Amino acid sequence: MLFGYRGRNLLRMCWGLLAPWAAANAGGGPETTLLVVNADSPASLQVANTWIRLRDLPERHVLWLEGLPPGDTIDVEAFRRRVLAPINAHLGAAGLAQEIDLVAYAAGFPYAVDFSSDERAHGLGRDKLRGEGGSLTGMSFFARKVEEGRVDYLSPYANHYARWPTGAPPMMLTSRAGRSRDEVVAPLQRLRMESARGFRSRYLWGRGPGVEGMAETDSYRLAVMLGYSGLRGNSAPEIVAYLSRAAESDGTRPTGTVYLMQNRDIRSRTRQHLFESTVGELRSRGLRAEVLPGGQRGQNGREPRGKTDVIGLVAGTKTFDWASSKSVLLPGAIAESFTSYGGHFGHFPQTKLSEFLRHGAAGSSGAVREPYALVEKFPLPQMHVHYADGVSLAEAFYLSVLSPYQLLVVGDPLARPFARFADVSLPGLDDAEAVRGELRLRPDVRQAPGRPIERLELWVDGRLITTGSMADGELLLDTRTLADGEHDLRVVAVEAGAIETRSYVRKALRVDNRGRAIAVASLPSMVRWGETLELAGTAAGARTVRVQQLGRVLAEVAVRDGRWSAAVATERISLGEVTLMVVADWADGSQARSAPLALEVGLPALIAPMGDPPAATGAAGGPKEPGGLDVVAEHVGEAPVRSRIEGLWKRLPRELRASRASRLVVTGAFETRAEGLYELDVEVRGDVGLQLAGLPVRPVYAAPDASGTRFALPLAAGWHRFELAVSNPRSHAVRASLSGPEVAFALDGDRVRRSPL
Repeated sequence: MLFGYRGRNLLRMCWGLLAPWAAANAGGGPETTLLVVNADSPASLQVANTWIRLRDLPERHVLWLEGLPPGDTIDVEAFRRRVLAPINAHLGAAGLAQEIDLVAYAAGFPYAVDFSSDERAHGLGRDKLRGEGGSLTGMSFFARKVEEGRVDYLSPYANHYARWPTGAPPMMLTSRAGRSRDEVVAPLQRLRMESARGFRSRYLWGRGPGVEGMAETDSYRLAVMLGYSGLRGNSAPEIVAYLSRAAESDGTRPTGTVYLMQNRDIRSRTRQHLFESTVGELRSRGLRAEVLPGGQRGQNGREPRGKTDVIGLVAGTKTFDWASSKSVLLPGAIAESFTSYGGHFGHFPQTKLSEFLRHGAAGSSGAVREPYALVEKFPLPQMHVHYADGVSLAEAFYLSVLSPYQLLVVGDPLARPFARFADVSLPGLDDAEAVRGELRLRPDVRQAPGRPIERLELWVDGRLITTGSMADGELLLDTRTLADGEHDLRVVAVEAGAIETRSYVRKALRVDNRGRAIAVASLPSMVRWGETLELAGTAAGARTVRVQQLGRVLAEVAVRDGRWSAAVATERISLGEVTLMVVADWADGSQARSAPLALEVGLPALIAPMGDPPAATGAAGGPKEPGGLDVVAEHVGEAPVRSRIEGLWKRLPRELRASRASRLVVTGAFETRAEGLYELDVEVRGDVGLQLAGLPVRPVYAAPDASGTRFALPLAAGWHRFELAVSNPRSHAVRASLSGPEVAFALDGDRVRRSPL
């Protein structure tokens, strides 16, 4: 029986944490992270390129997915098949199934998962408090349950990793202990929470007997979306900016203030009984925290006014105006608001979590479906206490949300402004000197004050090779198990204690055991998107050569007379600074690897706008020219039907009989207000063709079921003429939106005009 939200059952629990590896807890770092990228999305690739560089992601720790369905919501069965199954397959093939604690999704993913089919399969009736959709990140956190088709993650206390009140059941946190669901009762004004724990996916997080229908122990993976680039989300430059800012905050221990906003809205009142204990815990750590009631000292209770030191924000409001507040979010800040649709980007009236990120927050969150005033679905204010203790942003969120299945967490999951890092070095290892045979490494580790180191880990090319104790002080590596050439070597010092911060040193390791070598003759430092990257070199005796980007094969060619040449389409790489590698294979199974090849992919020549924008008004003294677009529906054996539409978003006029047409042709112009590489996403059931300024444009992605098509368009700012043709539309609506260098917008309203072609 599913544990319901109305308190029909009581938890039967003990307070132990079931963790078979009690000596090792976690901390979070690039070695324990998998980045998942939508390889069919230029924006996703661009965000991924940035984060890979910022976070030093190793080889094998990036999964490049293709064929993801368009839209902001994915069915749970498609989610299992298109997302979770490839993740598991990749981790198994890379030998990382036990090492990856965090899944980070780049931009270009649906943010919601429709689980209604699983509800029906379990005979669950409709429950408005439960909803029928979860978030991409919440459902990924519970991936092991979702893969099995279980639905016990819908319980209000399903997250056993979350910290609970010391010596009290989690019901003490809820806002429904009074006479009605909307009445806030503060059972413990001085509530103390369990201390933060570092996370590992291999752990079995338990709460004793659990409840009927739930497992006694559970294992999870943290999951965070780096950015959402669709409507009402963030532009690609905004995502790159806040991720860069967050990475720079690591270990800085900022002297900011956590502000807890107080007003009469149920969105605020639901968590106010937790404010006093949060402030007390933060102050006991020497940090600043302040409750800001509305109507006092110039505050409105929604967002802090005139505060330039915001390192944390707990808000409860459906709308806010950060720009007018004159407040400043410090690097590494977490800011979030308790409201119904902060993560539902298709629902307009409420301010989205993207607004916090736009102004520099490292992370935020919001519900993707109506969550109602259920405190267990949102971060408890104590999240900022855990964050201050040094956990990562991802850990802070999941330590604080009892029921995260509906919460979308967005930002930099590895941000750790309050972590205390050790200083790790590898004296005696020369980057320029080749090594062979058995290598003995003696790391030099200077621990942070009061933070002893428990163990050392040796990673090569993103794979854990061995571990050792600080007492031994030595790590052994048999280089004969590695290919000749250059490798990425890392030594990670893992802190003792509950949080176990990870600190590392990264070195290039040159191996020469078999005399195998591959050379790259030349490489341009910069190439433009849309151009072909030409590579050439030598690999004497080799059979084939592969050009790779963090494990993804971009090109594979035969070696002839010791020479090779390869061509790579830069559309597959997208914009930004990237690192490539060339790997040669010999017939006996041996290999050689090149040194990393640094490359920047820049903007191509941009498509120029029209010489003159379409007229917004008629001739001198004439009537105003209507906006919108022209559309023609062609029917077999009939005269074409013409109409005018406001744009490409709403249902098409009935007289067009669009779903029965053999072809729809939409003409007009759209306006871009920033230059750069745009994505044009067209959602319609049918085969889509596009012409821009009279020239055909090839799609970068077309859904196998013809439900969506994506085009990549390098555009200058201004008005651009287009013709969009849909063959066999089978739909009453055509939805089109542009995203990239500016916040996504629909081809609708004032962004489109009629324009004769």
